[in-house]
Amino acid sequence: MGNRDTILLNKVGKYYLQYIGVFSFSTLLKLFKEGKEINDVDATTINYIRSYIVCLGVRSTIKNARKALRDRITYRELGISFDREIRGRVSISHSILSLPKRLYAFYSYFEGYNAPEYFVMGNLLRRIIEIAKKYLDSHNKELLETLRKIAKKFPKGELREELPTDPIWLKNVFNIYYILSTLDKINIGVRGDNEAKIVEFITWKLYELYIFYLVLNYLRERGKSIRGINGGIEISQWKIYFNRRLKNSSLNKVDDLDSIDKFKGRPDISILNANTIIIECKYSNYLPYITAGRFKIMAYTFEYNPATAILVYPGLEEDSIEYDSEDEGTKFLDKKAKEKGFVDFQYNNKTLYIAIIDPAKDDDENMKLLARILDQYIH
Repeated sequence: MGNRDTILLNKVGKYYLQYIGVFSFSTLLKLFKEGKEINDVDATTINYIRSYIVCLGVRSTIKNARKALRDRITYRELGISFDREIRGRVSISHSILSLPKRLYAFYSYFEGYNAPEYFVMGNLLRRIIEIAKKYLDSHNKELLETLRKIAKKFPKGELREELPTDPIWLKNVFNIYYILSTLDKINIGVRGDNEAKIVEFITWKLYELYIFYLVLNYLRERGKSIRGINGGIEISQWKIYFNRRLKNSSLNKVDDLDSIDKFKGRPDISILNANTIIIECKYSNYLPYITAGRFKIMAYTFEYNPATAILVYPGLEEDSIEYDSEDEGTKFLDKKAKEKGFVDFQYNNKTLYIAIIDPAKDDDENMKLLARILDQYIH
């Protein structure tokens, strides 16, 4: 892992991850790999990332607990009862009269209200609360209080092993508990050959988060108020979306297929008001990849008709190999961008930008560069 990668991880860990739930917990679990620990990630960053994992775990626990509560009210199961009178909904073909005490043995539907799974769930919820208290700060006090209120609706039970027949909500919470209970033993790393249990963060995704963080802070500094919305963030009258298809795509049909969503573009960052600003992030110094990014923002101008589209990347190496004339053009633009931080060009009656934002540089310097572009569109 290079020095720039480590700086990027430290910055994103400290300033962003603990506050904004960009990853879902199920997505985060896919990042657990066997790999090499990174020794130069500082303790503060690791603590922030662990806090972020706990935050996601609590959110996912709440979601699964609410699903369990719905099942607790609506779930029904068949069971055998013995009584002198038949009660409830009965399966007649499975019911017989038992002599000589005239007891009926009958199959009936029982509510799952006191099923043993709910006692196990109650135990897990209370254990997760105890773990979360060690990591969550005042910013997440309301989140923890929500979980406490939900946990009170479940009986206190004993913990047991997870069973193959457990409902999916219980399996999910078992999974969350296993991760959170060993959190202090999990380190931060990249893929490798040893047996250490780590969280493997994908550098290009971190770069997208870093640019997202810069955009948020740019708007904060201009006095915009922030609140969460479905699938994104609203800052005053501006909506910001992360890796999301926009509603105004001009793609209307693909052959004879009924669903075409997967063929629509998903900009890395979209800023929406009366106008749309699209930001495409490329964490690479591979010349053909940056060339592809240049043409991608050009394509977005046709699909989404934004006010502008911006390609951001850390900058190319001086000895980058050109494979064709398109790469040659990209390399020339990169050289021009290094002189003043960005280069603009006219396309489809739009002014598009290629900007060099290197996470190894000072955040204020990067934000000022971004502001020089965004100030032309955000007032």
